[in-house]
Amino acid sequence: MTQTEYLLLLEEELKLLPQKDRKEVIAYYREKINTALDYGEKEEKIIERLPNPQQVAKEVYASKGTLYFIKRKKIQRRKDLVSACFSSLILVFLLLVAFSVTAFIFFLINNKFHMMANFLKAGPVEWVLTESFLLVYILLSIIVLLFGYDLVIIVANPLIDNIRALSPKTFHFDAIGFNFRSFFAKIFKKKKVLENSFFILVAIFIALGVIGFINKTYIYRAMTNTPLYEEKHIVQAEEIEKIVIDDYHATLKFEFTDEEKITIAHKYEFDRNLQITVDNGIAKVTTEPTKTYDLLGIITEPIHVITVLIPETKVLDLDITLEKGTLSFNKVVINEAIIAFNFGDILFNGLNAQAIGLTLDNVNWISEKSQIDDLNIHSRRGLIKSMKDEIDSMTVETYNAGVGIVESQINHLAIDSETSTIALEKHSGNHLETRLSTGTISLNQVNMLGDISIKTEYKGIVKLNDIVSNSLILNVALGQVVGSKLNTNLSNTEGNAAALLFDNLQGKAALFNKDSETEIIQSHLSELKLITNEKTTKIYDAWVDFGEIKVTSGICEIANLYGKKLSLNMDGTYLKFINDDETKSFEEITKILSNGATEEIQGVSAERWS
Repeated sequence: MTQTEYLLLLEEELKLLPQKDRKEVIAYYREKINTALDYGEKEEKIIERLPNPQQVAKEVYASKGTLYFIKRKKIQRRKDLVSACFSSLILVFLLLVAFSVTAFIFFLINNKFHMMANFLKAGPVEWVLTESFLLVYILLSIIVLLFGYDLVIIVANPLIDNIRALSPKTFHFDAIGFNFRSFFAKIFKKKKVLENSFFILVAIFIALGVIGFINKTYIYRAMTNTPLYEEKHIVQAEEIEKIVIDDYHATLKFEFTDEEKITIAHKYEFDRNLQITVDNGIAKVTTEPTKTYDLLGIITEPIHVITVLIPETKVLDLDITLEKGTLSFNKVVINEAIIAFNFGDILFNGLNAQAIGLTLDNVNWISEKSQIDDLNIHSRRGLIKSMKDEIDSMTVETYNAGVGIVESQINHLAIDSETSTIALEKHSGNHLETRLSTGTISLNQVNMLGDISIKTEYKGIVKLNDIVSNSLILNVALGQVVGSKLNTNLSNTEGNAAALLFDNLQGKAALFNKDSETEIIQSHLSELKLITNEKTTKIYDAWVDFGEIKVTSGICEIANLYGKKLSLNMDGTYLKFINDDETKSFEEITKILSNGATEEIQGVSAERWS
């Protein structure tokens, strides 16, 4: 027996002792052995001379007393029992996971064998390269599974040891002394045969993939999504009023045709059994779902493509449900469409429609040069973009999808978003309403015949440039509003606390602000009503026909402000009013200073002061 073995046995026998006491006893015998070794004694002779570990434990426990021994034994038994219970639960969970993963991997392997059957009648190059590629991948999957089993064994052994601790016997070997790497090493009489086989197969797998891609076999078609086969189905147009498509993963295209019949073209790699059933004017298109071949996405089926060719004279209703893929409309005319779509892209190119309802998630929706009467979009995530469209009514509800409108004419536009970026450029229409909890709203070159309403509920940044409208109503809780070249009746909700920074205002303005900066420069207003609180208010280089300014507990800086009538109400505020041109005078200025307000006025003249 060696020193290490002796000390391990001793530690096992002393397990009922507290850790501190146990370490002291073991340290004593370790030092005793090392001292003897330093004097040149042989290790075996030293160990033979030492008392048996069981005898040492018996004496130590006896020194503590019988009650102590019984108490410590109960405590240790309780610890062993709790540890065994937890280990049993973890072990059961581990086995369930192992069995589930095994079943799923064999399910995928079975699907791969089904895929191999599809290439049995292919050409020699396709057959050799693709079948070899798939077979090597199956072998790799099996080897990875064996590695997983070895990992399970490594994790399971200490768990089983915790359970075996309840037994009065002492075990000095692993419960599971088997692993697949050692097993194959013994069979082939070579070390690391399983590991080396894995790396060799990986190299072969990559080589077959590259060669298959160059020769445009299945690997090429899968990576470029170019299915091999195509079939066409003809449906008489006069029999159809509505088309329903429900698919999991596909590319759907709607295009027009000069023919007087509806053609549905289907491109696929493996037979998807496309069926068209017509009932009461409704054509329902169904296909079998694709199989799952690989979790890593290395082995996939090229996305099948369904192209619906619609006669120019036929106006249809559409009902489309798609989990992921691509959906496009190219210069077709439809009546109504209901679309539910997750994960993918939608393109409207020259679409003409009466009404469209979209329910989207993780979808990029892009429309260009389309004409739609009524458009409703519910999108959780993704992108919503309209370019050069003509839409009568558009409603957008989104959580955090970005919204972009460029050169579109939308008579009634309503956007409701929780957190995103909303950008409108060169946009025209009658009415615009936006609500954003937090994020950025940007309007550039927007011309509205009616009203614009902008609301942020928490914190937002609003950027306005070159805006023409009947009115512009702001309801910005916190954040910043920056506006330039605004020709409108501008107002905001009382109680807002966003910084208001404007230049080149025209029209009327009624603004309230508390706890934030307010700035108006280089503007020409027929009416100005401005009420601010605590922060700095600045008005520079402006003309106001009729102005009313009230500042409470803040600073009011006015420079080169001219006009007709002006009312100043400074409550506990420092007023600085300086004009460079004294020849320009107001018809009337009313000034009220209260609660310790102070003033500094230069170059300001009026026919009547009060």
